[in-house]
Amino acid sequence: MLIGQSVRVCGSRRNIREEEVITMATGETGFGDVVFDLVSVQYHALKAGHNYGQYVRDARNGGYEEIASFFEKVMEEDSKRAATCHRMLAELQREEGVG
Repeated sequence: MLIGQSVRVCGSRRNIREEEVITMATGETGFGDVVFDLVSVQYHALKAGHNYGQYVRDARNGGYEEIASFFEKVMEEDSKRAATCHRMLAELQREEGVG
């Protein structure tokens, strides 16, 4: 949702205020925001990595080796990103008992 965006609330329309966007962004997950954020980045990196495998195959099947190599590089970067999130989450758990 964007600040100033019009939404329907209880049958009437009104614009979203900045403080509402901030509240909705942090939410009440039962976990600290940083844990949620790390889990989210890890999930999306792993999900993207799965998709990139198909992109590599598509590029290779089309004879586009440079593009396939690019997708492999992106896939490797996301794999490293997910591993870093995993390590950081483990450190938070160990050091602060969060998560």
